[in-house]
Amino acid sequence: SPLLIELPDEFVAFVFRQRIKKVLDSPKIVFGQEVSEGFLEDELWGIDLFSKSSPCLVLNAQDIPEASLNFLSSQRERIDWTAKPFVLMATKKNRSLAKLIRETRTGAHHVLTLPGFWEMNALLAFFASHFDLTLEGRARAFVMEFVQGDSRHYFEALGLLKTEYPQKRPLTLEEVGRVLNPTRLDRFALARALGERRPENFYGPLLRQEWSFEDLRSLFSFLQSHVVKLMDPSYIKPGGRVSRYDRQIQDHGRGWKREELAALLEELARWEAACKSRDTGLRNRMRLSYLKRTC
Repeated sequence: SPLLIELPDEFVAFVFRQRIKKVLDSPKIVFGQEVSEGFLEDELWGIDLFSKSSPCLVLNAQDIPEASLNFLSSQRERIDWTAKPFVLMATKKNRSLAKLIRETRTGAHHVLTLPGFWEMNALLAFFASHFDLTLEGRARAFVMEFVQGDSRHYFEALGLLKTEYPQKRPLTLEEVGRVLNPTRLDRFALARALGERRPENFYGPLLRQEWSFEDLRSLFSFLQSHVVKLMDPSYIKPGGRVSRYDRQIQDHGRGWKREELAALLEELARWEAACKSRDTGLRNRMRLSYLKRTC
């Protein structure tokens, strides 16, 4: 039966691909754009019995051509999906593909999402398991503090640690610290400093160290969504479970006028655009912004 798995990003997808390859025992691997009508005919109705029974793993399944999906839909009464396992891994939504899986009646569709920002320890544990790494308590706390909490940064950081320490044993704080330099922009601490109108705590970390355009672009994109929430906290349902972050939104939003937040939103959007164009004048504009808020 076909199994469609939607994954949140390429790094989580890489880990799942390794796991699925072991479960399927040497599957035939193809990319979505390679799934043509001819390929499907060979896989579903080919005369090679050995090939027909081997499982098939489709990577980037969101890229399967629309013509191929239409072909499968038109032939669904002829297809015996129980003849071989078909696993389709996607990192983006594809409505036509999801619809096709529903039409098979025997297929399954699973959507995996990243944990919330307050559960980044679960994401760290997921990638640590992939690299067969064990971190002592203080070492794990160090990674949580100084490595930006997302798939790419955790994957790269733990990959570096595995390369440096291939032996299987718990890593200490000292060992981890020697490999990983503090490179994290703590977006939630910066959002808190911004909301509390503490310019030194906001601009200080941004200006005291050189950050990549991509790190800054990601931060400014996040801060724009944060400011939008400050302007309109109605997404927080009365009587519902309120997280610490949501309480912070409610508290900080009361200390700003709407026109101030609108101006701040525009400034952050300009900074994000400057990151995308790799504008070397961005740092000076950030300094000027800091001076305006402190003089």
